[in-house]
This record gives sequence, C-alpha cells and structure tokens, in this order.
Amino acid sequence: FKNSSNNENSMVITFELTDDGAYFRAIAPYLYNLKDCPHNAVVMEAALIIACQTKGVGYEFDPTDGELRVTIEFPIDDAKIQPKQLKRICGLIAGVVDSYDSVIRNAMLTGKIDFSLEDKPMPDASKDEINALLEKIGGLEGLKKLANASTIESKK
Repeated sequence: FKNSSNNENSMVITFELTDDGAYFRAIAPYLYNLKDCPHNAVVMEAALIIACQTKGVGYEFDPTDGELRVTIEFPIDDAKIQPKQLKRICGLIAGVVDSYDSVIRNAMLTGKIDFSLEDKPMPDASKDEINALLEKIGGLEGLKKLANASTIESKK
C-alpha cells in the first residue's frame, strides 16, 4: 500500500472504544479518497467482496469527504485487549490492505474489478505506454535502428 497523501509505504491505524467500552475498534483511516472517483459503485462492490472474503475486516465509506477506510470491530465487554491481539489486528489490517490495494485502485481508475491483481503491485501506466510505443516501432530492433539513424543524422 502506498499512501496517496505522502506517497510513502505507510498506514495509520487508530484504536477506540465505543458503547462505553463494550466494543473495540481498529481503524485504518483515509486509505482512499473517492470524493471525485467516477467509479464509486464499482469500488464499493470490490470492497464488499473483499470484506466477505476476509474474516472480521470491513470497509467503511464517508460520503461527506469520500474517505474509504478499513475497520475491525468486536465486542470486549469487560475483557482486556492483550498485546498479542493488538499485534494480530494490526497485521490483519495491513495484510488485507496490502493484498487488495491494487484491486481497489484498479476499480477506482478503470471501473472494473480484477481480483487477478490481488497481492500484485499496481501496473505502471507509463511502462504500458513505453511498451506500446516500442511495439509500434518494431520492438528493440526498431529502437536500435531509430537510435542508429538518429546518431548518423546528428553526425552530418
């Protein structure tokens, strides 16, 4: 997961108690901003599928600012959260976000859900463009010919 606000591989996870301490919530806020996304419905569908496939992890959407976040919530009543549980919760959130980041981002960009992107980095559009241009000029051999022609032309 690459945080779009600072372009770093980072994620914030916050914790809170709700309902007078009866419920524990772990939240990874502001993962994605869907405010200007033209494919919100597709992104929501992808998030719902991911939530159904992963135990205990959900996605929440705030329509006021477009925030899509990941959450884990469970009752604790009078119990205490143990350090081992916190570690597992953080690992589960980070793992789900990392695994499905390309699926969510692809849905945001293309309006298509592609689970073949799970656990893979997001394709680089500039590499696709370079490969398309290379194909147009005949691949690497065409590029070599073009470079040689350019070298000969500059020597004149």
